[in-house]
Amino acid sequence: CQAGMIYRPVRERSAEKLVEQAEVMEAATGYDEIGMLSLSTSDYSQLGELTDSLLEKMTPHHTSISLPSLRLDSFNLELMQNGYPAISVKFTDRKRYYNAFEAYYHESKVEPMTQLIAEYVDERLEQYLKLTDVISGVI
Repeated sequence: CQAGMIYRPVRERSAEKLVEQAEVMEAATGYDEIGMLSLSTSDYSQLGELTDSLLEKMTPHHTSISLPSLRLDSFNLELMQNGYPAISVKFTDRKRYYNAFEAYYHESKVEPMTQLIAEYVDERLEQYLKLTDVISGVI
């Protein structure tokens, strides 16, 4: 955006500072979701580190982390390489997600989480394949 070009150099808060602020806000508000919102969230240079830290701090409190409105053309490859597929956990599956995380975090059981993620990835893949069929029929 124009403001970003005018106000150089890029100004970013450290991942540690953002995690501290998130912890304070969670404790003060009692909300159970933290959204990383900005005009260019995926351009944040420490997004992988921030996401890892927030998941470690917030999931035991049953506070979810969301990255809404990431631009598809700039979905952070680092997140994907670190094992964060582009999925959205349905509200109806939140308890299952938390149980899977607890099993991994406290008992080192990876199967419940990998099963949940695999189901979401399969579902998303099926949606994309159907979409490509529709698009190829139009072109």
